[in-house]
Amino acid sequence: MALNYRLIGHRIRTLRKLQKMSQADLAEYTGLSVPYISHIETGIKHVSFESIVKIADAMSCTVDQLLYENLKNDRGAYLAEFAKMLSDYSVTERRILLDLLIAIKNCMSKSGLLDKE
Repeated sequence: MALNYRLIGHRIRTLRKLQKMSQADLAEYTGLSVPYISHIETGIKHVSFESIVKIADAMSCTVDQLLYENLKNDRGAYLAEFAKMLSDYSVTERRILLDLLIAIKNCMSKSGLLDKE
Protein backbone atom coordinates (compact mmCIF):
# COMPACT_ATOMS: atom_id res chain seq x y z
CA MET A 1 0.00 0.00 0.00
CA ALA A 2 1.37 3.39 -0.98
CA LEU A 3 1.01 6.26 1.44
CA ASN A 4 -0.96 9.29 0.36
CA TYR A 5 1.40 12.09 1.42
CA ARG A 6 -1.08 14.80 0.47
CA LEU A 7 -3.55 13.39 3.03
CA ILE A 8 -0.83 13.18 5.67
CA GLY A 9 0.07 16.81 5.00
CA HIS A 10 -3.58 17.81 5.22
CA ARG A 11 -3.90 16.05 8.60
CA ILE A 12 -0.78 17.81 9.87
CA ARG A 13 -2.14 21.19 8.76
CA THR A 14 -5.58 20.47 10.26
CA LEU A 15 -4.17 19.43 13.63
CA ARG A 16 -1.70 22.32 13.65
CA LYS A 17 -4.47 24.85 13.02
CA LEU A 18 -6.71 23.17 15.58
CA GLN A 19 -3.97 23.82 18.12
CA LYS A 20 -3.59 27.42 16.91
CA MET A 21 0.03 26.71 15.99
CA SER A 22 1.75 28.45 13.09
CA GLN A 23 4.08 26.73 10.64
CA ALA A 24 6.90 28.71 12.23
CA ASP A 25 5.94 27.37 15.68
CA LEU A 26 5.87 23.80 14.39
CA ALA A 27 9.20 24.28 12.63
CA GLU A 28 10.75 25.62 15.83
CA TYR A 29 9.42 22.74 17.97
CA THR A 30 10.58 20.09 15.49
CA GLY A 31 13.85 21.56 14.24
CA LEU A 32 12.49 21.45 10.68
CA SER A 33 12.40 24.46 8.38
CA VAL A 34 9.24 26.46 7.66
CA PRO A 35 9.48 25.78 3.90
CA TYR A 36 9.80 22.05 4.61
CA ILE A 37 6.71 22.15 6.88
CA SER A 38 4.85 23.98 4.10
CA HIS A 39 5.95 21.40 1.52
CA ILE A 40 4.87 18.54 3.80
CA GLU A 41 1.45 20.12 4.33
CA THR A 42 0.89 20.60 0.61
CA GLY A 43 2.19 17.15 -0.29
CA ILE A 44 5.09 18.50 -2.34
CA LYS A 45 7.61 16.69 -0.13
CA HIS A 46 7.26 13.15 1.20
CA VAL A 47 7.64 13.40 4.94
CA SER A 48 10.02 10.91 6.54
CA PHE A 49 8.98 8.71 9.44
CA GLU A 50 11.48 10.55 11.64
CA SER A 51 9.83 13.87 10.78
CA ILE A 52 6.35 12.44 11.37
CA VAL A 53 7.45 11.38 14.86
CA LYS A 54 8.91 14.85 15.54
CA ILE A 55 5.71 16.52 14.32
CA ALA A 56 3.48 14.22 16.37
CA ASP A 57 5.58 14.91 19.45
CA ALA A 58 5.50 18.69 18.87
CA MET A 59 1.71 18.65 18.48
CA SER A 60 1.14 16.25 21.39
CA CYS A 61 -0.65 13.75 19.20
CA THR A 62 0.04 10.21 18.09
CA VAL A 63 1.56 9.18 14.80
CA ASP A 64 -1.62 7.30 13.92
CA GLN A 65 -3.56 10.56 14.18
CA LEU A 66 -1.40 11.86 11.35
CA LEU A 67 -1.90 8.72 9.27
CA TYR A 68 -5.70 8.27 9.67
CA GLU A 69 -6.63 8.65 6.03
CA ASN A 70 -4.03 6.03 5.11
CA LEU A 71 -5.51 3.46 7.51
CA LYS A 72 -8.49 1.34 6.58
CA ASN A 73 -11.15 0.46 9.16
CA ASP A 74 -9.82 2.66 11.97
CA ARG A 75 -12.88 3.13 14.15
CA GLY A 76 -10.99 5.53 16.43
CA ALA A 77 -10.20 7.97 13.64
CA TYR A 78 -10.93 11.61 14.50
CA LEU A 79 -12.13 10.91 18.06
CA ALA A 80 -9.43 13.09 19.62
CA GLU A 81 -10.29 15.98 17.30
CA PHE A 82 -14.00 15.64 18.05
CA ALA A 83 -13.31 15.60 21.78
CA LYS A 84 -11.08 18.69 21.54
CA MET A 85 -13.67 20.57 19.51
CA LEU A 86 -16.54 19.59 21.81
CA SER A 87 -14.67 20.70 24.93
CA ASP A 88 -15.34 24.32 23.93
CA TYR A 89 -19.13 23.85 23.92
CA SER A 90 -21.72 23.86 26.69
CA VAL A 91 -23.84 20.78 27.41
CA THR A 92 -26.77 22.33 25.51
CA GLU A 93 -24.59 23.09 22.49
CA ARG A 94 -23.23 19.53 22.57
CA ARG A 95 -26.78 18.15 22.58
CA ILE A 96 -27.63 20.26 19.54
CA LEU A 97 -24.52 19.00 17.74
CA LEU A 98 -25.38 15.41 18.65
CA ASP A 99 -28.91 15.86 17.29
CA LEU A 100 -27.45 17.25 14.06
CA LEU A 101 -25.04 14.33 13.73
CA ILE A 102 -27.86 11.85 14.28
CA ALA A 103 -29.93 13.56 11.57
CA ILE A 104 -26.97 13.59 9.17
CA LYS A 105 -26.24 9.92 9.87
CA ASN A 106 -29.88 9.01 9.21
CA CYS A 107 -29.85 10.90 5.90
CA MET A 108 -26.58 9.30 4.86
CA SER A 109 -27.88 5.87 5.81
CA LYS A 110 -31.10 6.32 3.81
CA SER A 111 -29.05 7.55 0.82
CA GLY A 112 -26.71 4.56 1.01
CA LEU A 113 -23.68 6.75 1.71
CA LEU A 114 -22.58 4.97 4.90
CA ASP A 115 -20.13 2.07 4.81
CA LYS A 116 -21.68 -1.25 5.71
CA GLU A 117 -19.65 -2.74 8.58
